[in-house]
Amino acid sequence: MGVNPQNLIVQLASQDVQQAAQTLLEDIQSYRNQPDISSLLRKGSKLAHTADNLIQNLFEVTRNIRSALTAEDPLEDIDKNAAKLLEVTRAWATFRDALDQRNGSQPYFQRLLIALNLVKPLKSKRDSVIEAVAIGDRVVAEFYRVAQEKNLNLLVPDVELITVLRDDRTHSEAFGEPTPFIVGPLWGYNQIWNYIAYAHEVGHHIYRNVDGLDCELLVNVMLTLGVQGCTRKELYVWGAWLEEIFADMFCLLRVGPAAVHAGQRVALWIAAMPHRGQPSSDTLTRILFSSRDLEHPVSYLRIYMGIKALQQLLAKGPGDRGVQKQVQDLEDRWTNLVEPPTEIYVYDKKEKFTDVLAKGEVVIDTILNTPLYALADKDANLSSTPRSILDVFYDDSRFRNGTTFHEGNETWQILARTEFARDTLPNEAELQKLQDDTVSRLRQ
Repeated sequence: MGVNPQNLIVQLASQDVQQAAQTLLEDIQSYRNQPDISSLLRKGSKLAHTADNLIQNLFEVTRNIRSALTAEDPLEDIDKNAAKLLEVTRAWATFRDALDQRNGSQPYFQRLLIALNLVKPLKSKRDSVIEAVAIGDRVVAEFYRVAQEKNLNLLVPDVELITVLRDDRTHSEAFGEPTPFIVGPLWGYNQIWNYIAYAHEVGHHIYRNVDGLDCELLVNVMLTLGVQGCTRKELYVWGAWLEEIFADMFCLLRVGPAAVHAGQRVALWIAAMPHRGQPSSDTLTRILFSSRDLEHPVSYLRIYMGIKALQQLLAKGPGDRGVQKQVQDLEDRWTNLVEPPTEIYVYDKKEKFTDVLAKGEVVIDTILNTPLYALADKDANLSSTPRSILDVFYDDSRFRNGTTFHEGNETWQILARTEFARDTLPNEAELQKLQDDTVSRLRQ
């Protein structure tokens, strides 16, 4: 069973990896050429040698990824190059921080002041990065605002999320800090369509910050699965996956079908693991049909659960024919990606895919529809009425394919429109125009 190299998802994943490598390469070269940094990287120094090695690695990634779609196993090539990109990104982020410390600059505090609107972004070589962080702050604030609008009981009521471009992928930092961060990829300022992932990360913060939500939701999911005869090990698996599934559902409810569309595109490469000379294995199984850790559902299953959630929502009445076609297209292209599996690995054990998916649908239904006291209006006191996640986070406008989606200027509309526009852009010039147009709209 192999991947279909002509599938649009494969082509988009390959294009994303290549563009990310090129963006990071340009970032390294631009940073290295700054006068103050050049003095630190004088010819013959160990620091200069390290920077030159990193730049060479990026050249190799950019060059190698170009052959992915003509290779015998395109998925293997995408995976290897994405893993290499991950390693170089982490190394460069650490190295750049070391240079900044030796140079006496403090980019974090500069970004923090911009995020707090205490200073305006300066026009410099770092304009695109600075602007991306400022826009990221506005995006996460927009997605987080629903917690205040729905009057939820928050453990930290005045929490303000900010973004930082620091790592190889989008993820949440540990909750509980005075100013929690959402970390974006260091090269991500030039792939603004990936900002949909910020909605997923905001979901993590809501899961952790709404008083009692995690416990009450876990109890309901465990009881529901237990009644259906799930084993203790199965309960452990779904309990470990629950926060990620909630974050996926939150993103879907706040962005609509574009959330699944984005998930399909990044599933092939954004979670790549570094290769350190380990024996080769079945790439398809490793990427799509296995759990990469204890917290994340199997990638192939995760996308299918998103599709099933969309189908559940459409069955309840919201949306229109345009969205129905979107959902069908999402399912068709995911089914077309590879031959549907009969088995997937859940941790180290093979499981029947249809059985795991059936349990996943139960979990989705429980998450979306169970009334929870943790989501009650905090001012209702003893008369508070439990509300479901659908009651609190669902917005019908996100599931209509009319003018509100195509022409609106709300943050979610701009990001959704940009995500779907990715399908029709075959070259770098058009991608850059999409990037610039989206930044311009989000800046307004």
